Amino acid sequence: MPFCPNCGRELAPDTAFCQYCGYNLSGGIPGSGPGPAPSQQQWYGPQVPPKDPTVAVLLALVLGFFGIFGIGHIYVGQLVRGIIFLVTGIALAFLVVVGSFFLVCGLPFLIIGFVVWIFQAIDAHRLANEYNDVLRRTGRPPW
Repeated sequence: MPFCPNCGRELAPDTAFCQYCGYNLSGGIPGSGPGPAPSQQQWYGPQVPPKDPTVAVLLALVLGFFGIFGIGHIYVGQLVRGIIFLVTGIALAFLVVVGSFFLVCGLPFLIIGFVVWIFQAIDAHRLANEYNDVLRRTGRPPW
């Protein structure tokens, strides 16, 4: 199996362009005979780096534990959704603190906060995968 001279990933034997970085394989390895010069290489494929779903989940879980929800969404590029989760997390944290003074009222908000915390982490992971799928297919970020 051949390897891309630009990114080093393994390629199918009959490809003209690297499916990972877009390197023009038909031009040959730069400096190895006929073909366009390296400055004339054509680039196809993603120009934007993909988003790591693990990073999105870790941001969502670690910062979400402290009531800062939505950071995984902001990392993926869903700014509005991330801000909505952020405001929701801050509001829930405030209600838990205020409700804890009354002993019973803080518990429902704590349970709701836990559910939102888990949901936003799962949603950030799903969005990162969706972002990467669209980026792989079209070469452009979806949003």
